[in-house]
Amino acid sequence: MKYFTELMAFAAGIMLASIVMTPLPSFEPSFDGVRTAETNIAAVSNQGTGSLGSVNVKIGPGDGSTLLNADPFIETDTQISAKTSKNVAEEFTNQTLSDKDITYRFSIGGEYVGGPSAGAAMTLATIAAIEDEDVPEDIAVTGTIREDGTIGRVGGILEKAQAAGRNDLEEFYVPPGQGNIIYYTKNVETNEFYPGVYSNDVEYEKNIFSINNYTMERFNMTTREVASIEELYTKVSE
Repeated sequence: MKYFTELMAFAAGIMLASIVMTPLPSFEPSFDGVRTAETNIAAVSNQGTGSLGSVNVKIGPGDGSTLLNADPFIETDTQISAKTSKNVAEEFTNQTLSDKDITYRFSIGGEYVGGPSAGAAMTLATIAAIEDEDVPEDIAVTGTIREDGTIGRVGGILEKAQAAGRNDLEEFYVPPGQGNIIYYTKNVETNEFYPGVYSNDVEYEKNIFSINNYTMERFNMTTREVASIEELYTKVSE
């Protein structure tokens, strides 16, 4: 029994040592000075129509704070997206922002900013600022951002596409699976069962509405699906 106890203690010591000695992920030191970047965001207004605005990112010396301009009003989930955007940008660039303050400022026609749908655009602008690059002015982005860098679904895709197209943009980026709108039409065929009595046969037809076809025909604007911030960054850098 004593031998078994000593053996278990020895094994536990090895496991503990391996945990302690496992190096944690480390980032490279970030840049000096102040850097900024801006990208267009497509949103849905209070009235339910599409609206185009922008998010500006400013990164400068600080204590690691993430700040948001409160005019217009910014909802809680947008604030959460800001922190996720920062984390994903650090992972993507392998640069720490622990000694930097990040300020996100929204400009979207006086509308309040609500929902997490600006997350992908915020992350793209943050990466561009870190890399000291510009985001093309002729693109717009919509989509949430997850901690693993993937881009998630949002609402109001058609309204947002219309807003981007009305502003003469070249490309509009949407989450995966949202480049098409699927809807069903109800077809009813009435048959006479016997004189004076009828039966209805109901069928539902699946229809696919292509956002890209619509934006190309109406605005000459390409709509593309992007699954991750890496894919988005690569496409806008082409």
